[in-house]
Amino acid sequence: MHVKNRTVLTVEDDRNLRRGISAFLKDIGFTVLEAENGRQGFEVFMRERPDLVLTDLKMPVMDGFMLISAIAQTDPDIPLVAISGTGAVNDAVEAIRRGAWDFITKPIADLEELEAVAGKMLERAEERRARQDHLRSLEGLVDKQSRQLSDLARVDRLTGLPAKSCLEECFRHMALSAHPAHSPALLSIDLDNINPVNHTYGEDYGDLLLMEAGKRLKSLIKPSDGICRLSGARFALLTFRDTSLSHLVTEIKARFAVPFLVFGQEFFIGTNVGIARFPHDGETFEALLRNADIALSEAKLLGRNRHLSYSPDLSRRLEGRVKMETRLRRALDREEFVLHYQPQVDATSFRIVGMESLLRWRPTGESELVSPASFIPLLEETGMIVPVGEWVLHTACSQYVAWRAAGMPALRLAVNVSACQFGSGRFAETVARILERTGMEPACLCLELTESIVMGDMQQTLATLVTLDGMGVKLSLDDFGTGFSSLAYLRKMPLHELKIDRSFIVGLPDSNVVAITESIIAMAHSLNLKIVAEGVETKEQLDFLTERQCQEIQGFYFSKPLEGEEFFALVSGWTRCGAQPAAAEAPPVPLHC
Repeated sequence: MHVKNRTVLTVEDDRNLRRGISAFLKDIGFTVLEAENGRQGFEVFMRERPDLVLTDLKMPVMDGFMLISAIAQTDPDIPLVAISGTGAVNDAVEAIRRGAWDFITKPIADLEELEAVAGKMLERAEERRARQDHLRSLEGLVDKQSRQLSDLARVDRLTGLPAKSCLEECFRHMALSAHPAHSPALLSIDLDNINPVNHTYGEDYGDLLLMEAGKRLKSLIKPSDGICRLSGARFALLTFRDTSLSHLVTEIKARFAVPFLVFGQEFFIGTNVGIARFPHDGETFEALLRNADIALSEAKLLGRNRHLSYSPDLSRRLEGRVKMETRLRRALDREEFVLHYQPQVDATSFRIVGMESLLRWRPTGESELVSPASFIPLLEETGMIVPVGEWVLHTACSQYVAWRAAGMPALRLAVNVSACQFGSGRFAETVARILERTGMEPACLCLELTESIVMGDMQQTLATLVTLDGMGVKLSLDDFGTGFSSLAYLRKMPLHELKIDRSFIVGLPDSNVVAITESIIAMAHSLNLKIVAEGVETKEQLDFLTERQCQEIQGFYFSKPLEGEEFFALVSGWTRCGAQPAAAEAPPVPLHC
């Protein structure tokens, strides 16, 4: 490592440690600058522009996290090394997230480790500068070629962005200039929530959202990048940069996390992104775009705000999904859908207090059920979830009423609601009609809503929820913690229940999700919401949750989802004995009467 004429800034409030580090660095040839807090460190950085910055994280006046953010925003090419306490993994992760390149832990017993880290960071900085010099020359070439093509480009009249033909021509020039380490990548970007806005508010609102979306995307690109609007709410971005694609996708998501304001109304628009790289995923523009679109389709199946890179396996999956869609479109008429029911158990008394109805599909002529993870996203993507969801609600309510007539006590029936159903415009009317036709008791029905529903069009969402609450129907926020709910918004909602997503339960009590789970429970208590934990499979998970006043439990620890007859037998056993029924399969603890 050549450190001659290299300057390092050491920011540490512990005077003895700072001087010890500085003395060692001077001995191995560095020019050393010192600062005792973040504010002083930033002033020294701006004045001297050192080659490397070492900073403690916990300091007075201005801590190391703020210093890292400030320097990274000012000059992202300066290597930053965080000095964190032993075992402070979360601090180190947060420092990396803010822009640190690496971290070392205190106490620094082995100064050779410090020397190695410093050398590695300087080498990375040199390599990065070399890549940027190479890319600048390429960007200059591509920029020149792009300007020459500007007269040929057609422009999208709504957004002012170039049309597809311009992006295709830009790709050809990029492909000619490609370097093995820096090849073009195509991002196919789809915006969600545009169609519901068009249907609810009119296309003027949707057009303004698309115009603003185009501006936000354009603000992210470099002169050497290309962008176009493909059609509807789909855009394509062609990039040729050293920044990682995942970082670019993160930037896109961050821009779209800020709500859109149209005629005084806030809208939240999410993005899904499919990525294809030249030449591995296609040697022509059309091939690259087709494969980026395939990746986009798969990303949308994973949920909101997801991104996915293309692989050949995705094409095979798409072919299988097309075949499945054909079969799904006949499934409702052929009565191939069935409902299973999973008990919800009081965490204190271990009595069954409710059930969740779960959609299952058994195609005609097949003995095995199709995994819900395979067909439910496809129902949502195609819009078939609306009629199927109505069938689920009607069937579950009818079954519940029949069980009540046969002697089942008044348990709570939970039914999942998809965003497509809720946003159809007449959801509350549909619920009212089904309640009337089936004779279902509104107070015994609980509708489970996802965070994406609650965080959609706030005004319309609140109006629908208030209507449902007025009917006496209970409302539950499902899969909590996986989306982006605002506490201020949640306080306005007439919610009765919060369900902790199984992804937070699976690692309890030994994982790093403990703090998150405890925060969710505390927040629910502050909102006076009942808490239901789903996906509970072990006694350790149960004990953790009951100790923190989680009121109800759902999961394989008590029972798997059961067919209707099995579930009724389970409840009947409880009713006859006056105690919790035995599970269909022997649970980890005795549950027999």
